[in-house]
Formats: sequence, C-alpha cells, structure tokens
Amino acid sequence: MLLGEIPGRFDMIFALVTVLLIAADQISKLFTLRLLKPVGNVTLIKNILDLTYVENRGAAFGMMQNARWIFIVVTLAAIAAMIYYKIKHKPHGMVINSALSLLLSGAVGNMIDRVFRGFVVDMIEVTFISYPVFNIADCFVVVGAILLCVYIMFIYKEKDNE
Repeated sequence: MLLGEIPGRFDMIFALVTVLLIAADQISKLFTLRLLKPVGNVTLIKNILDLTYVENRGAAFGMMQNARWIFIVVTLAAIAAMIYYKIKHKPHGMVINSALSLLLSGAVGNMIDRVFRGFVVDMIEVTFISYPVFNIADCFVVVGAILLCVYIMFIYKEKDNE
C-alpha cells in the first residue's frame, strides 16, 4: 500500500463509521416507536435504568420547546461546519476523526427526527439520579464533544495544521 492511499482509505472509514452510527441511532428510534411507545416505560435495571418513550420537541433537557426550525437551521450550520473542516483540513488523527464522526452522527440522527417526525425520539432514562431522558444520538454528541476537548487541549498543535 502506498502512503498516498492512506488518506482516501481513512476518509472512507470515516464516512462508513458515520453512516453506521446514524443507522444505529435511527434503528434504536424505530424500535422505540414500535415497541416502547405503546407501553411507555420498561424497567431494565430497577432503580438504575429504564427505557421511557419521550417525544422531545425542544433542545437538550427539553429547553426551547417547539423551536423546531431554529434547531434544524443551527444543526445544518453545524453539520456544514464539520464537513467543511474535514474537507479543508483533512485531519487524520484517530481522536479528531472519532470526535467529528460522533458529533456529525449525533447531529444528523436528531435532525432526521426533527425533519421527518417533528420531534426527537428519546428513550434512555437513568433513574438513580434526576436526569432528562435521552437517546443514542445524544450520547454520540456528548462523547464526541469530550473527544474534541481532549483533542484541542492535549493533541492539537498549530504547527501541525499549517
């Protein structure tokens, strides 16, 4: 394998992982709509973890209810910024690419819900603390944001990106 082939292959892996994560999120939401919506709530681990059907028409923690189009526009801008960064800077590190893939997957997953359903399907409820119900796309965004912070604080060097 020639060294010049690696970036193209790395970009293909990035795209494939991103698509698979979006698919995993959407499949979990389809199962939630079909199986959990009729019953509302199922306890997985008593006093620790439930599956609870929630239609979230707002942002994180249910803030700004019914501001659907604002979220769609902001999400589209964030998606465009991530794709622009990926194309323009061509990052090849595992941490930055994982962060971008997770952030992109989470943003697209929740945007699909807002565009086609008018709300985001949430289903994961941690019951041992008071915390809002969330979904897999939300997990992707949180982990992606943490990885991005790690990248910026500990890995990114200005000279490497000139």
